[in-house]
Amino acid sequence: MTREQAERETRRECRRARYREVMALHDRSHSQRQIAAALGIGRHTIRRFLRADGFPNRVPVAPRASALRCFEPYLRERWAAGCDNALQLWRELREQGSAGSASNVRHFLARWRGQPSRPGKKGPQTVPGRASPPPRVRAYSPRQTAWRQVVVLWSPCGTICAYIQISSSERERCKPI
Repeated sequence: MTREQAERETRRECRRARYREVMALHDRSHSQRQIAAALGIGRHTIRRFLRADGFPNRVPVAPRASALRCFEPYLRERWAAGCDNALQLWRELREQGSAGSASNVRHFLARWRGQPSRPGKKGPQTVPGRASPPPRVRAYSPRQTAWRQVVVLWSPCGTICAYIQISSSERERCKPI
């Protein structure tokens, strides 16, 4: 059993447990509103459960019509030939008169991929002999800068001391105003 099938079965068991709870509360003469409030489920779901003869199985969703369906034989032929680059296939389809977008081709082909053609996330790679760029320095807005430059402190005698925030060593040298 694949992971997807196991997750599907787990979700189905959760729905079945919820169905049993609804039926148990209904058998104890709770109203649909009370059941919905107690379980946090919509009233329409409660009504659907109560009207069903048994546990309602989900109806499988029919595949949606796609503008690429008429090009599917060509795509399968190219896929079998080893071309799994969606952008390249989109260019070829465009030459044949397809009006679909590259993202449509990517989504259409995604169902055929068992696993990514290039596993792992490709991050920025350093070139040998080249230094990496310096770390990014945060840029403050003018308002943030003003708040960071002038710091107001209360001295023990109750007077206000102000100094420019440069560093801890500079702070020690500042004199009260």
